[in-house]
Amino acid sequence: MARFLEDPSLKLNIHKNYEKGEMSYNTAMRSIYPMISIGMAKVYRGDRAENVFEMINEHPVVYPLRTAYGRIKILSSQIGNEIAEEIDDIASVSLTGGFVNGTFDGDSPVEILVITESESEIPPRVIGRLEERLGRRFVFNNYSLDEWLYLRDAGDPIFNHAKEEYLHLFGESLEDP
Repeated sequence: MARFLEDPSLKLNIHKNYEKGEMSYNTAMRSIYPMISIGMAKVYRGDRAENVFEMINEHPVVYPLRTAYGRIKILSSQIGNEIAEEIDDIASVSLTGGFVNGTFDGDSPVEILVITESESEIPPRVIGRLEERLGRRFVFNNYSLDEWLYLRDAGDPIFNHAKEEYLHLFGESLEDP
């Protein structure tokens, strides 16, 4: 979504972003339809028109929203890079919870899902640095790759909920690490 908002000529193809593992299909659709309802985006007429959208640059909310998403992109890269500096076997880092589904408020923590190749834990010093630098409380859900694949194969509600609402930050996608 950040690239969609940053580049005025970009057409957002929800299927392609979903297939690349950049965001869940549900997250993308829930993000775009409110934009359409207030005139910020429209269906692009072309191949697979029902899932390709473009931004209406003349809408007064588009520029501030582009600025906000640019900041989110920077925040996302900081989180992924900070974790990668401390843990060398990361399979995936994704933003989940209220910051993805729109239910966050001033007190909501930033929820991060980390999947590692082994059973690496997120060091408390990393959490402390992120909280200090970004001024938010963080909650990390940490799984080894074996645990995550087990949850996926078992159809566990934890896996199913995470794959419905996530924004991929670093490494492989949640659905196919």
